[in-house]
Amino acid sequence: MKYLCSLFSKEQKKSYKRYITMCEKAKEIQECHKLAEGDCFFHPEFGVYEVSQIHDDIITTTTEREVKCLTDECAWLPSGEELEKKSYNDIHLDSDGLKKFLEDNTGTFKYFPRPGVYFRTPESQWLAYYMFERYSKIWDLKNDEKWIKVK
Repeated sequence: MKYLCSLFSKEQKKSYKRYITMCEKAKEIQECHKLAEGDCFFHPEFGVYEVSQIHDDIITTTTEREVKCLTDECAWLPSGEELEKKSYNDIHLDSDGLKKFLEDNTGTFKYFPRPGVYFRTPESQWLAYYMFERYSKIWDLKNDEKWIKVK
């Protein structure tokens, strides 16, 4: 099982609940990625799993159980490494830029006192950074339910 999927165990699910919601609401990321074997995904009924088999846009098997759900009912949950790679390939963001993003206390990125206070996991850090730089969106910290356009 992929490392990221294993983080969604019952013990750690609370700390990743925000990340799941962030991914679900990041339509730009979801629309440009087609789920494939090996991807970690979230389905509201089945939970978080790694795709083992897909046939005709239907996930039939995960690493832990058989399921039957449409891929477009699922949210891709990219790992920090996948987001880092996507960020670099799409718009040349790197780990130095991420560090500056997380530590910025000037308000440049619209998170006060600084983004690193709100995004603790590598996955949520890269997602917040990418969404800001690529789509000029920040996560609504007050309600935790949507991305807001800021530029």
